[in-house]
Amino acid sequence: EALALAARSKLAIVLAQGVLLRTTNAGTLWSEVSLPRYPYSVAFKDADTAFAIGYEIIRSNDRGATWSYVQQLGQNEYAVRTRFINSQVGATAGGYYDQNIGGWVGHIRRTTDGGATWQRVKTTAMNLEVHNLAFISPDTVRAATYNGWLYRTNDFTAASPTWDSVQIGVSVGVEGLAFVDADSGIAVGSRIWRTTNGGTTWTMVLIPNYYLYGLAMKDKSVGVAVGGGGRIYRTTNAGRTWTLEESGATTWLQSASYSGRVALAVGDAGTILRSIDPLGEAEPNNTLPTAIPIAYNDEVD
Repeated sequence: EALALAARSKLAIVLAQGVLLRTTNAGTLWSEVSLPRYPYSVAFKDADTAFAIGYEIIRSNDRGATWSYVQQLGQNEYAVRTRFINSQVGATAGGYYDQNIGGWVGHIRRTTDGGATWQRVKTTAMNLEVHNLAFISPDTVRAATYNGWLYRTNDFTAASPTWDSVQIGVSVGVEGLAFVDADSGIAVGSRIWRTTNGGTTWTMVLIPNYYLYGLAMKDKSVGVAVGGGGRIYRTTNAGRTWTLEESGATTWLQSASYSGRVALAVGDAGTILRSIDPLGEAEPNNTLPTAIPIAYNDEVD
């Protein structure tokens, strides 16, 4: 997770090759924070506490200002996405090397005690690393592998969650995943897909010019998908149609997130873009580019 936003605040965090960039004013100004480890994903569990996870887990209790080492995630195991649905229930997704089969497999770990402990609750088949996941409720979770499989559970906090799986698409790549309710979801990667039945079936709605890596929904209708060549696609009808927006960037964008009316997108070469949806308007103010580059530092993963 390249970008994390604290709920109900103007706080945001960006990971950039072992360095953390932090803003407390929704992206107007940024400061650099040193980290004790090199995480790949970051998420807030509440307004003050954040976890950043790669091969190891680090934690901040002061809104990302300082960080401390917690523990190793697992042997030969990494996380590329971390999510929290509330202050107690969260999940990580990624992969690990299974010595029994001699290959990399996907995994999902969960916490039900606010990050004190993390248990592995799902292992996928070989070469199916999990690249994203979405909470609908503490028990209802959807997770996508990079090659187009969706794993679903409706009892995530149970002692042994039950899962099923469906294919989003054949011979496709999936990176971004979002569900706005139990039925309506969007997946992005080599295509943009949409489901209206909880992920049982998917409809392709767009073939983008470049691969898409990040997806963020502001509400049930409005969202953005970001990817290669500075591409930003925007929907105002829950993913039925998408409009290519002017970003002002040509770098590969990796992740996006919303904080109220403010959308942030981050990508390679340290690109950080910001867009503000004016009050009472369905579309951004297009007198300027939708996303304005405001920081260029190290490459953002």
